[in-house]
Amino acid sequence: MSSADPMGPDGPIDPDRPDALPGGVSRRTALLGLVGAALALGGCQVRPLYAEIGAGPGGVTVMDDLRKISIPVTTARLDQVLRNELIYQFTGGGEPAKPVYTLRIIVTTIQSSVAVQVMSQVPASYILTLTANFQLYRNDNRQTLLTGVSTADASFDYSSQRFANLRAKQDAEDRAAKVVANDLRVRLAAFFATHPGGAGATPVPLPVAPTPVEPVPSSALAPGRQGS
Repeated sequence: MSSADPMGPDGPIDPDRPDALPGGVSRRTALLGLVGAALALGGCQVRPLYAEIGAGPGGVTVMDDLRKISIPVTTARLDQVLRNELIYQFTGGGEPAKPVYTLRIIVTTIQSSVAVQVMSQVPASYILTLTANFQLYRNDNRQTLLTGVSTADASFDYSSQRFANLRAKQDAEDRAAKVVANDLRVRLAAFFATHPGGAGATPVPLPVAPTPVEPVPSSALAPGRQGS
């Protein structure tokens, strides 16, 4: 063994020793490293968010909780689109038989022009922003479990055809509603994954309702008409 031999925790390591590995690392050191890594990985648990296995207290899974959410009926078209999308994602269609939770949603939209026709100086396309303030609470004691805001943007083109413009705007609303529904499903599932059955949730204050936004009048979208 020479002075050039690699050093180990207990002094120089003889490369000719049967327990020496390439690079001068002893088998004992390598084994201890593998054991430490195995113990560290043993504390990590990864499972699908919507898995039916690994239920929480009382055998409740994330999907079980999502199926128990009711959403109040509304008459506004966009609100109904969002409600139908959420019901489909929660239950696959149909109302819960015995709802345990209620999800209240306040929907507002804002649209702004992003391009203007050079000759007529009227908008050529719009960006529609959908904002949904939501509140999840228990039906038995009215305890608020979760609140938040979800937003989504969708664009639509403007043309000289009034019916086409209306259809394009509704299509943008539907696309934005689907994005918001996906976001709400993920956030609610993440909540129930850590609070099965709503257990252990800290009561939260109610969200502040946003100021209603006046819809853009149809006359403002007509060719050759400009807002004051």
